[in-house]
Amino acid sequence: MLTLLRRPDLVWRLLAVLLSAVPIGMLPLALVVDGIDRTGGPGAAGVLAAALALGSAAGVLGQGALLIRVRASRLLPVSGGIGLLGAALVAVVPPTGAGLALSAGAAAVTGATIPAVTTAVRGRLVAVLPEGRDRVRAYAALNVLFQAGLALGPVLAAALAAAGAVRAAAPVAAALGLLAAGVVARVD
Repeated sequence: MLTLLRRPDLVWRLLAVLLSAVPIGMLPLALVVDGIDRTGGPGAAGVLAAALALGSAAGVLGQGALLIRVRASRLLPVSGGIGLLGAALVAVVPPTGAGLALSAGAAAVTGATIPAVTTAVRGRLVAVLPEGRDRVRAYAALNVLFQAGLALGPVLAAALAAAGAVRAAAPVAAALGLLAAGVVARVD
């Protein structure tokens, strides 16, 4: 493992995986808590969370296919930027009445554009590490850091909610995704 830590390009890529997993763990809880906070009930909150999940599923497929043809350094920052705009829209449009459809659409866009950093890094490891122990260790580290990011997401969302800033959680999560995309773009 120490040989991996001596490679700044790998360290940065693995850090990007950690950062990119935080929004995946953070956004569902943030949207549910914010939806309940803004509407007083779980209905709209459930719609927002479902839209996010459907968008995320489509985004993983779409970005995975695009990463075959487009460099991660180009695709991921664009995706992250669009996601930040979607998350900002979710934060400002009330999920009530006609606003629910717009807010749900923005949540779907946010989910679809969470940068596919883990997919990009996993694919890049094949090119930058020879087959053997170091590659296996890098994949293991990638998986551990991804899971750690997933776990940190709800903690960060809960902290923002406790501080009375739950509405900022979606844009904060999207900004972390954009930051992770920028890290990958820098080392790619």
